[in-house]
Amino acid sequence: MKRVKSVAMKAVLGLILAAIPLIVLAFLLWPSKPAYSEAAEAPILKSVVIDGKLDEWPTGMQRYTFHNRPGAELRVAYDPDRNLLLVALEVPDDDLGGGA
Repeated sequence: MKRVKSVAMKAVLGLILAAIPLIVLAFLLWPSKPAYSEAAEAPILKSVVIDGKLDEWPTGMQRYTFHNRPGAELRVAYDPDRNLLLVALEVPDDDLGGGA
C-alpha cells in the first residue's frame, strides 16, 4: 500500500514539475498589450427593432472597420430605455449558397 502511495505521489510531483516550464513559457510569451484595440463610441439610439435589418440605424453613424476582414463594418449604439447595447455587424460574403 505504501508503494502505491509513493508511485502516485511521484506521478503527481512529475506532473507539477512538467507544468511549471509551460506556465513560465506562457507567461513570457503572453503579449503585454493587445495586438489590436480600438475604442468605439455608442451614441443613444432608441426604438431599434432587433430583427437583423439595419434600415432604422442612421446612415451617418460612425462605422468601424476591421484590419483583417476587408469590407466588414461594425456599428454600436445604446438604448437607455431598454438598457441595451446594440451591435450591428455587416460582413460581405461572396458565397451566398448555403450548403455543401
